[in-house]
Amino acid sequence: MPEGGPKDLRVPVLVASNPINGQRNFNGKKITLYFDEQVTENNIMSQLLITPYLKNLPRTQAVKNTEIIEFDDPLPPNTTISLNFREGIKDVHEGNTAQKLRLVFSTGPEIDSMEVSGHINELLTKKEGINVTVALWKTSDTLNVSKQKPIYFTKTDTSGNYYIGNIKEGKYEILAFEDRNNNLQYENKVELVGYKETLLSLAADSANRRADFEIANNDAEAPHRLDDAVKGWTYKITYNETIAKATFTLQENYKIYQRLSKNTVTLISHKPITDTLHAILNLTDSSGNTGQDTVKFRFADKRDTVKAKNSSRQPVFKLAQSANPFMPGKTINLEFSDSVKTYNLNGIALSRDSGKFEPLTDYKWNSTGDVLMIYPKPFSKNLRLYTEKGAFTIMNDSINKRTDTLTITPADEGNYGVINCSALNESGPFIIQLLNDRYEVIDQVANQKTHVFRYIVPGTYYLRLIEDANNNGQWDSGNYPRHTLPEKTKVYKDKIAIKANWEIEEIKL
Repeated sequence: MPEGGPKDLRVPVLVASNPINGQRNFNGKKITLYFDEQVTENNIMSQLLITPYLKNLPRTQAVKNTEIIEFDDPLPPNTTISLNFREGIKDVHEGNTAQKLRLVFSTGPEIDSMEVSGHINELLTKKEGINVTVALWKTSDTLNVSKQKPIYFTKTDTSGNYYIGNIKEGKYEILAFEDRNNNLQYENKVELVGYKETLLSLAADSANRRADFEIANNDAEAPHRLDDAVKGWTYKITYNETIAKATFTLQENYKIYQRLSKNTVTLISHKPITDTLHAILNLTDSSGNTGQDTVKFRFADKRDTVKAKNSSRQPVFKLAQSANPFMPGKTINLEFSDSVKTYNLNGIALSRDSGKFEPLTDYKWNSTGDVLMIYPKPFSKNLRLYTEKGAFTIMNDSINKRTDTLTITPADEGNYGVINCSALNESGPFIIQLLNDRYEVIDQVANQKTHVFRYIVPGTYYLRLIEDANNNGQWDSGNYPRHTLPEKTKVYKDKIAIKANWEIEEIKL
């Protein structure tokens, strides 16, 4: 077989166009680009960025060595038009895409010359912000970036960099956001976003032509109710997001129990109530937004017996997986299948290292009453947790049906790793977080200049420092409507590989 020769690595090159790049007073509706080889389109309508934003979308067609773009309606007068093709044009043989293909012309006598560029990364991970939309809106009293299309926009490249050129002088609202549905409108709570405290001012004598962003969740809205329903003696209220904390006040003098699970608050009675009840719920979401919901409901005449029957088949409680083996400084958690209605402390005891059983004294319930957190005294061999039959009664009146003794062993430090870290240069409140390879928080400590994370399961980890400006022990996302910025973070640049019996020397944050 004859050899085919070297592979074609040449990219299509633009040799001419109508209008030409930089042309003024263009009044046509058809744009033609001529290349040095045959070309075809590469997902052109999603790759081609036309600014300023035009409702009048064009028709496109590749014919041999030309790309034709044709509008049905006339282009807006006295306007600088920019066409950024990105990877929208490629050759027909090897699929090599035309590089840095951009055409600028004006329908008036002037070409706008202002520009802005910058870099985008994710605030909580420091990953490059790839394919992030950066957009400019002309400022006005009625501006709503969730409903209005921007005038100028672009997307970041594979390095997280962006550039917008040929902008008219003026003041703009500038935003960097994910734009997951490609509608050029920022969707709060869904899309990561970055913004500035002040407007972007572009003028001939202005040096403010660079704008870097760190994008993050920006939930500035309180939870709102989606649905509610009564089933038996339970009243379930569903909200539009995860509820971190909920408390309620009942106007009537009845004993009502509360259960919280993700985006649902459930109010429960364990006896019949015929009156209509009125409650005020105070809610806090995972971003710290607070809201109040007023509800009115009435329980059914009979309990939901199907639910009670099914629930009684499930174990009333189990030992949390993280409790065995036990790591010093942690708690031993008993997880219940429902909120606990009553419990008997005389039916719970601990025995350390095969000693005598001692009554439970140091413990705490979580806010929803379905996790019992036990703080044990030090032990070296094992710990036995004794629970007597009927010590716990959950909301559907199920009880633990047998006396049981659980054995908990201490963790062997040789099976885990250790990380030493420091934040000696921090002057204000801060949090140091240990993250797994999915950037989920494994452990954290507040306001300690030096700290040792122990009993780390072998794997890959990151370290993150949060500048906790309000000293509330958590990262705060900021508030875009008020233009208050999220709390700053630092992420140690390298992955941290942990092995068994392995200690990482001091990492400086």
